[in-house]
Amino acid sequence: AALVVYALVLQYAPLGFFWPTAAAIFGLGAAMGPRTPRQLLIAAIVGIATSGLLTWLFGRVLLLALP
Repeated sequence: AALVVYALVLQYAPLGFFWPTAAAIFGLGAAMGPRTPRQLLIAAIVGIATSGLLTWLFGRVLLLALP
């Protein structure tokens, strides 16, 4: 269900690709582990870093037009 919501949010153009992807990765990371402040911080850092890497990979390396 979370990935369906993520796919629907990506259709909303003003949000772009970076923030919905970071939020989805954060949400999945938070759901898989204990919700301690340390784990949530790690999930947020991983979400932002992964989203940045995917944005760079899709936009600069694969030359795909992202929303």
